[in-house]
Amino acid sequence: MVLSVAQGSCWLVVREDNPRDRRAYIVKLTEKGRETFDGMARAHEEWVVGFFDGLQEGDKQALYGLLAQLKQHVAGQLKSAH
Repeated sequence: MVLSVAQGSCWLVVREDNPRDRRAYIVKLTEKGRETFDGMARAHEEWVVGFFDGLQEGDKQALYGLLAQLKQHVAGQLKSAH
């Protein structure tokens, strides 16, 4: 459903047949889609960076370290679940 909207209304993506699997499609960003995505990514990065503006540098580093530990823990949990 989302693909139909993105493909039909403003041509952000193209859909191609998958030569290896007739039941599936290959979806690719168009040039306009890539430009749109790049703009959204920049805006998102600015938004996330803004969250950290109120923290002092030492607090930021401590938080980054804790987030790295959490990331490793979650990755381990996901591996063991499969």
